[in-house]
Amino acid sequence: MKKIVCISATSRPDNYTAKTLGVVTAELAALGCEPKVVDARNLRLAFPGEAQTDDARRLRAEVEGASGVVLALLVWPYFLGTTLSSLPGQ
Repeated sequence: MKKIVCISATSRPDNYTAKTLGVVTAELAALGCEPKVVDARNLRLAFPGEAQTDDARRLRAEVEGASGVVLALLVWPYFLGTTLSSLPGQ
């Protein structure tokens, strides 16, 4: 059975990202995969340059041992300063 790590990368309570990830994990399970959900709200992660936390070590081990990773996050290009919103046809 393929293990798929599914990371909900938002800290907002009652968020649609986590609800959407629930749909994805149900579909993965129906396909015979083993989804392992990691909720960012329960992680303590350090900023770059700081010492790695136990949560970071556990997350790294989960990802390294997985067949695949689903990263669920809300992306608004204008918040991130990317050029996605200026692509042709957008």
